[in-house]
Amino acid sequence: KFIAFLDMYPPTKGYIILAPKKHIEDITELSEEEYLNLQKILFRISEAIKKAYNPKRICLLNSGGLLTHWHFHIIPMYKEVYNNFIDVILKKSVLQLSKEEREKIASEIKEHF
Repeated sequence: KFIAFLDMYPPTKGYIILAPKKHIEDITELSEEEYLNLQKILFRISEAIKKAYNPKRICLLNSGGLLTHWHFHIIPMYKEVYNNFIDVILKKSVLQLSKEEREKIASEIKEHF
């Protein structure tokens, strides 16, 4: 019912987007059961990122304002950017990752999921 994938232009390593597979524009279009399932997935992905890369914290950003498809950003916050949440969200600096690097990151997170 949900899809998770690495952001194409991540400001931090392990930055993931989680979205419902069906098109919805806001949270009220999910059933309570779907919403609770989404929260469990958010927790498990966040926990997997923490185990794989040990960021100082994980931030969650609920979105759907620019894209009319409701989704979550799962954002690892490392020591280097810990106090710069706005810069991270605005993607003032993004990681340039090769396909192989992206596949490795995805694999390392999946190992802990």
